This record gives sequence, C-alpha cells and structure tokens, in this order.
Amino acid sequence: QKSHPNDICTIGDAQLDALITKQLAHAFPDDIIVSEESTEHLFSKILAGERGWIIDPLCGSMNFARHIRQFCTNIVLVENNKVVAAWVVDHAKKGLIWSVGQNVVYLNEAKIKHQIPATWLIDMDKGYWPQVPADVKRKYADLCAGLMREDQIIVVNIMSSLGFAYVATGQFQAAL
Repeated sequence: QKSHPNDICTIGDAQLDALITKQLAHAFPDDIIVSEESTEHLFSKILAGERGWIIDPLCGSMNFARHIRQFCTNIVLVENNKVVAAWVVDHAKKGLIWSVGQNVVYLNEAKIKHQIPATWLIDMDKGYWPQVPADVKRKYADLCAGLMREDQIIVVNIMSSLGFAYVATGQFQAAL
C-alpha cells in the first residue's frame, strides 16, 4: 500500500519496473527515466525540458493483484516537454498500442481506422476515488447515472489506463 488502500505496489510492479528501467537505461544512457514505482522524484527534470521516459510498469495494480486481466504497461517518451511517442502493452490481449504522433495510432503493426458503432462503450474509471472531493463525486455519480439510462451506451469500469488506450484504438468511445 502506498498513499491509500486502493494505491498499491505489487512484487510484479517492482520487478517490471526494474526490468524496463534497466533496459531503457542501457539503450538510452543519457535520458532521464521516471517510474511511478521507483523514480517519481525525477519528474521535475522532465518538466524542466530534459529528454526522458515516463513509465507505469503496471497500470491497474489492484486488478493485477486480484488476477483480473485488465492491466497494462505504459511507456512515454518526452522531449522538450512534448510527448513524442507512447506505448501501451495490453497484457491480457497480448497487444501493443502505440503512436509517434500525427493522430495515428497502431494496434501491433496495423494502423487503426475508426468506425462509429451503434453501441458505445464508455470507461467510467473512478481512479483515485478516496482522494476526490465529495462534490466532484456527486457530479460524477450523476453523470454515470445519466449515461447508464441510455440504451446505446454501455458503461464499464476497467480500473486502468487501458480505457484511454481503447479510445485511441476505437474499442471504446470514451474514457472518463
């Protein structure tokens, strides 16, 4: 447990963090590497404009710890305060969602072409719910209730940043 009961770090987080950090440091020895699990204190260097990597080795640690296969690994390359590339490893689907900009997203090697489905999937992730002010919780609950009354909308909660990646690939239509 880190900041509250829903904020955990598993052995898997630590091991994957060490593996990714080691590989990036070897391949890019001059870059800053910021990890949610071990080097978050270095984030200010990236904000100051240094080139660096931001990683979340296991986004959805609570899912991972409970053997719910909805977790991912996020890796972002930042140069001059701009994201220049991003990768999301979808462990359950054994897929890689990635982009190097220009509004182009790939799923493995295939460029994604968006289609608008008749039924929308919306990820309503509560994220760090214990830290959210009560008035914001009420507004969020009202929004969820309103969306759930719509026949063409299916509301899900996958508890990881996969919802955002699925929006980028057209698998979901929104992530809130």
